[in-house]
Amino acid sequence: MPVSADLVTALHQAAVTAGLDRDALLQGIDETSIQRIQRLPARVAQVRQDLLALAEMDGASGDRLVIWLENALRMTAGRPGEPVFREALRALRPGLRGVATERVEPVEAPRFSPADKGLVRLYISAAREDDTTAVALGRHLASLRREVEVATANDAPLGESAEGFLSGWLADGGLVVCLFSADYIAQDACRGEAEWALGAGPRVRMIPVKARACVLPGLFRGLVRCPNKGADLCETSDKDEGLQRIVEEIAQIVGEMKRQVEEGARAAPGELPLGSDKAEVKREVEEVSCGRS
Repeated sequence: MPVSADLVTALHQAAVTAGLDRDALLQGIDETSIQRIQRLPARVAQVRQDLLALAEMDGASGDRLVIWLENALRMTAGRPGEPVFREALRALRPGLRGVATERVEPVEAPRFSPADKGLVRLYISAAREDDTTAVALGRHLASLRREVEVATANDAPLGESAEGFLSGWLADGGLVVCLFSADYIAQDACRGEAEWALGAGPRVRMIPVKARACVLPGLFRGLVRCPNKGADLCETSDKDEGLQRIVEEIAQIVGEMKRQVEEGARAAPGELPLGSDKAEVKREVEEVSCGRS
């Protein structure tokens, strides 16, 4: 049975929403097939890439997507997403008995959870004109794959706005790297993401990067840009070197966020850890006299 784009989208959204672990989803699929799948820096995009690749391979021969679905169904038994995987499996394998009616017991397979794995979610906000820079930053962030989980507007399900996806993606907190440029500032959608990140609360931290020469709007001029030492990315002749400095600072920020979480866990009920308040962040920003706009 051909796999439609709508089905891939539905499966992708259900897997991401349920937070399913990629290794567990691919369990039972031969290693040769897995090696043929293009690797992407963002986990959310990787799930979709897996689905597309498995469906394409199955178009010639095999039942790799069925194995993926069976794994997904086991991991979501009694949880949101189960009906989507169950119906897809029934459509792909109509001869299987009990697929539509019998409950599949959950197995001892790991489920992806950023909190459980100590990962910090990071969203790269960029204009289409800066996609090349965003992709390059994603490659450099691969060195932090044990620390952060990366997503972009391209990971948003069909029909969902980038800002809507962003607010859901970082519902529990994280980082937003805004790649500022004249195109970014001119686009309402990009400005909306940056403004959301700035006002989202203490659990979301915005990291402004001047990707190309531009004059920052007044709302963002007082923020300390990344990298906070040395030239802006747009003024760096070696872009890889500039991106690496940005990633190094992001690594420091991630470490700070994790320490704040640990301090918050040890704090008394209702007590915020030091530095977690927006006012504290603003005070720290105002104390840095970088003189850059």
